[in-house]
Amino acid sequence: MIASARCYGRAVIVQMNAATHTAAHAIDVNRRPVQAPEPGYVRVRVEACGVCGSDLHFFALGPIVPGNTPGHEIAGRVDELGDGVEGFATGDPVVIEPLVSCGRCEYCLAGRDAICPALQFMGVHRHGGPVP
Repeated sequence: MIASARCYGRAVIVQMNAATHTAAHAIDVNRRPVQAPEPGYVRVRVEACGVCGSDLHFFALGPIVPGNTPGHEIAGRVDELGDGVEGFATGDPVVIEPLVSCGRCEYCLAGRDAICPALQFMGVHRHGGPVP
């Protein structure tokens, strides 16, 4: 993320850089607004996002959704807490689970969310890396 405004001598982050899958075999870097976290979520300032073989296969063969930010091996620090978040503090180091399940189906309720029929993968079906 890059500071593009200043307030009281402290950088205020209002925009971030994001790599975006724009078309088959094309990724562009652009600037996007930084959004406040929704209730129950935290915003993470990404410090590292790995590119692995899965990313390369998805890039070469699909099925990355155009407009998505690739990358699913994400580490960073909690930047801001959404309402109702407990157990985290600003500055805590975190890694991101790239599998996003529904949380309601029989598999999720049984703790087997990796086989959720609605499973989505960050960096493919949803934004990865720096989430806009």
